Amino acid sequence: MNFPAADPPSAANHAVEQSRPISKLHSVPVAKLRWWNSRYHVFFGLCLIVVAHFAMMAACQRAEDLAVRAGLKQMESTVIGLEAWVRRSIQGASLALDWMQQRQDVIDSKLGDKSTIEKTISDLVAAHDFDIVNAVVIDNDGICRWSIVPGNREVDLHDRSYFIAHTRNDVGTSVTDLLSGRARNEPVVILSRTLHHADGSMAGVAVVAIDPVALSRQLADLVPPPLQRAAVWRDGGNVLVHNEWRTVSDISTEPPPPGMVDALAGRETATLRKHSRHDGQDVLTAMRRMRDLKLVVSAGIETASLTSGIAQLRTLVWVADGCLLVVLLLAVNVNRQRRARKKASQAVELAIESERRIQATQEEVNRVIATFPGTIYRARYESVGLVAILYLSQGFTAMTGWPIAASAALQNGLTVLNALLSANHEQSAERLVPANQQTYTFERLVECADGSVRHMRFTEHKVSADSDRIEVVGLITDIEAERLNSANAVVSARLSMLGEMATGLAHEMSQPLSAISLITENALLSLRRQDEAAAQAKLEKIPSLIQRASGIIDHLRQFGRQPTDTGASVPVGRAIDGALLLVGGSLREASIAVEVVIEPGLEPVKVSQVLLEQILVNLLLNARDALISTPRETRRVIVAATKATHFVDLSIADTGPGIPEAVLDRVFEPFFTTKPVGVGTGLGLSVCHGIVESFGGTIIAENMPTGARLTVRLPIVSDFPRKIIQTAAA
Repeated sequence: MNFPAADPPSAANHAVEQSRPISKLHSVPVAKLRWWNSRYHVFFGLCLIVVAHFAMMAACQRAEDLAVRAGLKQMESTVIGLEAWVRRSIQGASLALDWMQQRQDVIDSKLGDKSTIEKTISDLVAAHDFDIVNAVVIDNDGICRWSIVPGNREVDLHDRSYFIAHTRNDVGTSVTDLLSGRARNEPVVILSRTLHHADGSMAGVAVVAIDPVALSRQLADLVPPPLQRAAVWRDGGNVLVHNEWRTVSDISTEPPPPGMVDALAGRETATLRKHSRHDGQDVLTAMRRMRDLKLVVSAGIETASLTSGIAQLRTLVWVADGCLLVVLLLAVNVNRQRRARKKASQAVELAIESERRIQATQEEVNRVIATFPGTIYRARYESVGLVAILYLSQGFTAMTGWPIAASAALQNGLTVLNALLSANHEQSAERLVPANQQTYTFERLVECADGSVRHMRFTEHKVSADSDRIEVVGLITDIEAERLNSANAVVSARLSMLGEMATGLAHEMSQPLSAISLITENALLSLRRQDEAAAQAKLEKIPSLIQRASGIIDHLRQFGRQPTDTGASVPVGRAIDGALLLVGGSLREASIAVEVVIEPGLEPVKVSQVLLEQILVNLLLNARDALISTPRETRRVIVAATKATHFVDLSIADTGPGIPEAVLDRVFEPFFTTKPVGVGTGLGLSVCHGIVESFGGTIIAENMPTGARLTVRLPIVSDFPRKIIQTAAA
């Protein structure tokens, strides 16, 4: 439809306008415009600095989290290598124990030369490849009968813990805590094993002593301190080897921290972040249990060594904030000086601007008349994830405010649409080709040039497709009014429910009012009898009853209003209490018992409290209608709230006849109802379904052995995804 263009201003009118003094026409608006522009720029600049600051801080925090994860992975790899190193270090001791058993076999058989084996063991110890400092054979009486250290014979070792353990039970190869060696009078780690005669009876105990200081030095070469820390400790005992032990005086016979022991309880491997009890440093630690040797290896690294660059970056962010503030203040000062210099020519500039605005208004009227109420575009989706805009109609400017007429502005408009379609590329491109789908519709929140956000629907039709690209023709329509109508439908459904709850609410209000009336009459009687104390005691009960009635009225008023807390943080228990306050009277009148089960520690959900109460009220009223036809003694409703992964499940179950299986899949369709004619509109569950999905949740209807159950799953606040995924290009 064509409309006549606006008439240009006549010459007479133009002459009149020119004859008026410009200063009188524009002096007051110009002053206001300057005042607002100055403060707007300052405010906008401060907002940019704050947003940039928090964005950089969030990036630093994310980088720190990634560094911590990488550090934990590094420590997990380190403990695997340390386990291999420990097994290699203990391999020589195990070999010496095997040879001592062979020596015992030679002694029992009397057919060989035990001196050869003894020399082999002595050579192994002398080589010090495995840090073995002594090898000893103890008989059943606890007396040392053979040792590679001269003069270390006939030593009584029956009081040693490892000897006692072997005499009581054949425990295999065991590792002790740090002990003071009687041969060298220095700390050693003892590996022991029971010796057997040929007939299987106990022949004594073979003992190999390992130097913990030498092992600690090797460990320090593998995991150099001080930023990295590594240790080997006996499972259930003390630390045996530590990479910070360089001499005997460095050895500390203490157990590992309780936090490490608790983290490894019942596990093979574990990681944790803790503060060192020695120097207070934050350390990332990984541990691995060696069950066959009853040992645990641990490796740690100071978090500060991984995040030092991030700390410096945070400092740079604060410095940059200060610099930006200085630049902003300088810019404000320069702007004020510039306005002062141009004050003399503002009258002429305003006149020119007025003419320009008239011309722009005329052009805008012509564009609106010639523009289709919507935006048509053509785009190509590339397999590599790129989106090319081939055509964009002028309607995009009318809908979003982003100009596309001039060459420079055209790039801005295409960039904005390209960002929107790029965000949809994975969904659209993947769905159109594999499913051979010709048309695909999706909705997006579009940020306009003025900063406002509007709901728009994108409808794409596939024009051509191959293995590398898809070309589509799309239509963008503004659905803000459609969504407003949906919101009005939600309000209408809520008001309809208020009508259904009128009887129950009247009963709830009548109880405190009746009590107030009775108390007042009794107080008057007491006053007539001149019993002022009794009258005062009765009248003091009235405020609590008035408060109860006022609470019902306030909640009813809040329930009837348009919700303003869309996407707020709402505790589930509070919403359940509000819904039961509204429908409790109706349920009691129907002799329905209500049971509320709320799991402790539930996190708040991301939803409007009024809309959540509307969902609960609707489901409770549906449960009431389903239970009316059942015996009174069996009428029961269970309201339960439990935690699921990233969600809270809110269910309402009744003991009614359930939902017919034939219509179970249709209960959320608009105007579909199983109630008799004249009872219900069939919109309740449909409205609930729309509300739940608008907050990123789901609603499921199912039959249970005892009746029907409807479960509403809502996202918790900490895991709620961002809804506006696109932003205007700079």
